[in-house]
Amino acid sequence: MATQSSETEVTPAEEQLPAKRPEPVKNPRMPVGQVLRELNWLLLLAVGIAGGVTWVLLLTQNSRLQFFAGLLPVAGGILVGRQIKRHTNWHAAMLSLITTLSAVVTALVVLSISTGLTDTQRTGLL
Repeated sequence: MATQSSETEVTPAEEQLPAKRPEPVKNPRMPVGQVLRELNWLLLLAVGIAGGVTWVLLLTQNSRLQFFAGLLPVAGGILVGRQIKRHTNWHAAMLSLITTLSAVVTALVVLSISTGLTDTQRTGLL
């Protein structure tokens, strides 16, 4: 029985070439429009608006309840995070935007009520 060596001969030109690295798998990104359609907007709006309004109301009170204002964004994120399965980064970004916008609107309403800007007789609008 004769044994044959399975060595392949390498030419000098092939020795100088660097080893080829495997091509990374390219995952195509989903279009932004498709991602936005797949978001759970009802959940985001409900938690975001409720969180923003509650956040401002807790911060305007001079009581021990202000402590919960710091926990509110975390609780909203956990609540949304348990309900979703895909696009977690998009859900988090949209929840932050919705919560911030609703907090700003609520703060403007509270500020206008507390300073009396809604009194149309005093401002001369009527």
